[in-house]
Amino acid sequence: MAMSRRGDGPARAGEPRSTGPAAEPGARAYGLEPLVLPPRPLPFPARPADGPWAESRLDTATEDAAYTDALDLSDPDHAERLFWFRWITGHQASFALWQLTAAALAQASEASGKQRPAAVERALSFVRGYSALLLYTSSCSADLYHRVIRPSMVRHHPAMSGSWASDYGWVRSLYSGREPLLKDECAAGLRREIELNTLVHEGVAETLVPSGASLFQTSVAQGGPRLESRNTLVTLYDLYFLTLRDPHATYESVVAQLEWRLKAICADISNNTLRPAVGGEEPMTAARLRDPAVVDIEWSVPTILRQAVRASRGCPAVLSGTRAPGSE
Repeated sequence: MAMSRRGDGPARAGEPRSTGPAAEPGARAYGLEPLVLPPRPLPFPARPADGPWAESRLDTATEDAAYTDALDLSDPDHAERLFWFRWITGHQASFALWQLTAAALAQASEASGKQRPAAVERALSFVRGYSALLLYTSSCSADLYHRVIRPSMVRHHPAMSGSWASDYGWVRSLYSGREPLLKDECAAGLRREIELNTLVHEGVAETLVPSGASLFQTSVAQGGPRLESRNTLVTLYDLYFLTLRDPHATYESVVAQLEWRLKAICADISNNTLRPAVGGEEPMTAARLRDPAVVDIEWSVPTILRQAVRASRGCPAVLSGTRAPGSE
C-alpha cells in the first residue's frame, strides 16, 4: 500500500501544495506507508456532499489486484507479516479517525438546528469506525502479540503507552464520557456508541493482555527509566506508527489517506477473514468480545468502515444493522 509522490518540484501559482504521500496508493499488498497528519484536527470543510470529492473507492476494495489472494497463514512469516500490517495500519487509521471525530464534535458544538444532529451522527459513525478498527488491529492471537508485537514496543520504549498518542487528546473527553455534547438530547445514540466502544476496548485488552498489566505499569513496577518530556514521548509514539506531522496537510488529505488504508483493510478481511486461524488454531477472545453488540460490529467491519468514509465526505450516516455471519 505504498504511495508514490508526484510533482516534487516547486508548486506553480494556483496549484495545491503537496502535503506528504501523494495522489495514489501503490500495489504492495500488506506494505506499510507513512501517515501524514496535521498537528491538530482541521475543521470539516463547507462543501456539498456530492461531486468527485464525495465519491469513495472502498466499494472496489475486493477488486484490488494486490489483494487477490489470501496469505498462507500456516507459514509463520506470513502470519507475522499480516498482523504487523494490521497493527500499524489499524493504528494509523484510528489516528485519522480521531482527528475527524474531533472535527465533527467541533462542528456539532457550533451548529444549531438540523445541522447539530447531523454533526453528532457523523461523530457516531467515526466512533463506530474506531470500534471496528480496534477489532481489526487486535485480531492476532495472544501468542503472536506477546511474541512479536509487544516486544517491538518494548524495544522502542520500555514504558510505551497509548496515552502518548497526541491525536487521542482531542477526543479524550468524548471517550471518557466527559464531553459536554454527550448531554445533548440528540446525542443518545452517541452515548450508547461510546459505551459499546468501551466494551470493545476492555475486551481487546482482556484478550491480548489477560494480566491487565500495561507496558507502562510493568516498567514502573520494575523501576524503569525516567520518562522523557511529553514532546519526546509523543514523537516516539508517532515514529513507531510511521506517522508524520505537516502543518500544510488538509482535511481532504487526511480523508484520502484514511480511505487508502480502509480499502486495504477491507480487501484483507475479504481474503483472510477478520479472525483467521493461524497454524490451524482459531484465535481466542474474551467474554466481552462475544457480547452480541460486539459480534454485530465484528460481522459488519467493512460496511462500518465504508460508512465512516462516507461520513468524512459529508454524506448522510446510515449505520448498519445486525449482519449474519458471512454476509460481508
